[in-house]
Amino acid sequence: MSQLQDLRKAIENPRYKVISFDIFDTLVLRPSIFPTDLFIVAGRECKQNDFFALVRKNCESLARQKQAVGEDEILYSDIYDVMKNAYEYSDDEIERLSQAELECEYSLLSARKSAQKLFYLAKELGKKVIIVSDIYLPYSFISKMLANCGYDGYDKLYLSSEYKMTKSTGRLYQTVIDDMRKHGIEAGEILHIGDNERSDIASAKRQGIEAMQIRRVESIANSDVPFRRLRSFSDRRCDNTFLIGFAINRLYDDYDNIQLSDNTLRFISDRNSVSEILIAPLIFSYAKWLVDECYRLGKKSIVFIENEGLLLEKIIRRISENKTPELRIKRCTTGLDTEKIASDPASDVMNAKINSNMTVGDFISNFVGISPSEIDLSVISKYGYNTTEEKIGSIIHYLPLFNEIISMRNAGREKCISKLKSTCPELFDEDNLIYSTRHSQALGKILGIGGSKNEVYTIFAQSTAKRYNIDFMVQFGTMSSRDLEKIRKMIEHVIDMSPDECESESDEYADICKKVYDYSDRFCDIFGTRLEYLHLDSYQFYEFMKIAFYEYKDFVLR
Repeated sequence: MSQLQDLRKAIENPRYKVISFDIFDTLVLRPSIFPTDLFIVAGRECKQNDFFALVRKNCESLARQKQAVGEDEILYSDIYDVMKNAYEYSDDEIERLSQAELECEYSLLSARKSAQKLFYLAKELGKKVIIVSDIYLPYSFISKMLANCGYDGYDKLYLSSEYKMTKSTGRLYQTVIDDMRKHGIEAGEILHIGDNERSDIASAKRQGIEAMQIRRVESIANSDVPFRRLRSFSDRRCDNTFLIGFAINRLYDDYDNIQLSDNTLRFISDRNSVSEILIAPLIFSYAKWLVDECYRLGKKSIVFIENEGLLLEKIIRRISENKTPELRIKRCTTGLDTEKIASDPASDVMNAKINSNMTVGDFISNFVGISPSEIDLSVISKYGYNTTEEKIGSIIHYLPLFNEIISMRNAGREKCISKLKSTCPELFDEDNLIYSTRHSQALGKILGIGGSKNEVYTIFAQSTAKRYNIDFMVQFGTMSSRDLEKIRKMIEHVIDMSPDECESESDEYADICKKVYDYSDRFCDIFGTRLEYLHLDSYQFYEFMKIAFYEYKDFVLR
């Protein structure tokens, strides 16, 4: 029987008349691996640099050193009183920072679904439900936060900040026992559920209360070796810990559903897990980077080509909802063979070893990029060829022909580009950022020939890209012969899919597309306008994916 099943069975046991729950990491979850990451967001909202997070942690430590004898807990206000005196913040700054922290806690916390089911099971069974937590935050805030996370109808809320007693010392549990005895309930009839082995389990049992652990989401994830490597791989100079923390909250909350037979977790061998913890953060953070790039460069719109980037477009729309002014999204259908227009046949011929036995038709088709049927026979007859089936011969014979056809082709290319300027003026408008999954290099050449300074962005930059892409290659990674074609093609395929159309489909790519969009949509719901304060880096997820492919034999994308 699993741990969650054991907890459900215990709650149903008539022996227990009171079911007690811890709050943080039990009833509610933060969308980050490290709880103190929320200090970083709060500080940025108040125009503080990231040093504020260290200041905030230090002030809490100093406040605990100064707490009165006989009191187990400090108050939230004590922390900011220390900050004001030790770091000389103004009254206005203290007020803004303290409120920003509370607002982050309120907005970013969400219910832990597996624990929420246990909470309401206890209520349905008519048990007395109480909440007991070691926390310095005020009662008014905690009760409001719990309601926002969907918890109501509990009988009493016991907070260490109210009683100046903690669970870890056992004194808060003793208060609970004294209160319950007034209702004829003894300590042995109380079941406490929490994540902390010391304060929730050992300390409760020392007071005679029965206690059971609900494992922290992070500890469940950490039982998987590849996950521990991903966590250590994440650069603390960026905010990927929010992406990873959010992913494991979704994956490992209801852990009954993800335990394997050998009691281990292998997120890289399961498509659902790989989608949530690697592909979704990778694509979402790339989409956010594109939005940030638009604002950095002063672009007003993102233009997508043909039917490329449909998933990316929808994610960008969600992200830009929280930006002012909102970024416009456009689509442009060229109706042209961009690869053919952008190709450089002169370079191809100069570098090629042409077989003199090749036919004229094959030469024109392969090296000039024009169908032989497009060439008037009178053109080739000027150079001694009667049909396109004749052998091309030596360079002395075909070079004059080649030069004339190239002149014709270049004239045709100029017409195509002129047509493109009239049918897709968005491509040449320098207020726009251009995105293409598969034709970025060709489009870049065409825009350059047409006199536009616009650059074309793509999910995978090529090593031959212009200098503008250097920052982008740092952001995501340069493709080379050592990189993995299957990963690249899979991501390119998914990023071009429409999440709306995927709803009715059920293949591998459709499932990944749906999961990536659901992840992105929910992440935007939680963070809202605070997205602008997050510095994300998709390159790290891509690099880890490559490492996983080489080092783990059961990696799901093999």
